[in-house]
Amino acid sequence: MTTIKLRCDTADLEDYLSALFAASELLPEIRQGLVGLLDSGEELFCVHSDCIAASVTGELLVRFQPSDALLRLLSASGAWNVDFNIFEHATSPIDDSNVITAREASQ
Repeated sequence: MTTIKLRCDTADLEDYLSALFAASELLPEIRQGLVGLLDSGEELFCVHSDCIAASVTGELLVRFQPSDALLRLLSASGAWNVDFNIFEHATSPIDDSNVITAREASQ
């Protein structure tokens, strides 16, 4: 009888879900997006395994990773939340006399 040890790796999925939970605490739109994702029937995570390695090592590693839909929702949460943006303008470019806005250029 052959024994295969099953090991689950959920680290990637946990990291993304933690970030999504933190974002949902700040904005209700993110919670609504998550509910919409759940209602859509799309997958929240993907399961990846390597059955060939299990026959050699005697261990089957199953990885739970976020689905494309979950990754899109997390990316969108950055757009909804100013704190997640990479940069922001210190001053409005419209108020800067050195900047030519589209309105001024077309006049």
